[in-house]
Amino acid sequence: MAKLLVIISIIIFMFSPILSAAKEELPFDEEAYIKSAETKKVLKLSLTECSIYTFENNSAIKVEHLEPDLREDDVKIAYSEFEPTLDFDGTLYDSTILSTNRLASNEF
Repeated sequence: MAKLLVIISIIIFMFSPILSAAKEELPFDEEAYIKSAETKKVLKLSLTECSIYTFENNSAIKVEHLEPDLREDDVKIAYSEFEPTLDFDGTLYDSTILSTNRLASNEF
């Protein structure tokens, strides 16, 4: 259960910039968009720069980076089974005896 909550919070954290950006409506310039499609843009990257860009923007790698922390939490949960517990149990008995004598019961 805790693992599921951690994974859900990671996903929410990763997509929060996208969700906040989606809420802001930016003006859309259709002509500029069409012109940008007509121009050919070439991004020149070295192999090292390409690798760095890939590692920085790959969400699977970011999730895998958190995997040791999740495993550590699983170990803590497993150790918790060996921790001492304290249980209380009790019974309450009523030992009063009801008298049938009207004089003894203060009722006149």
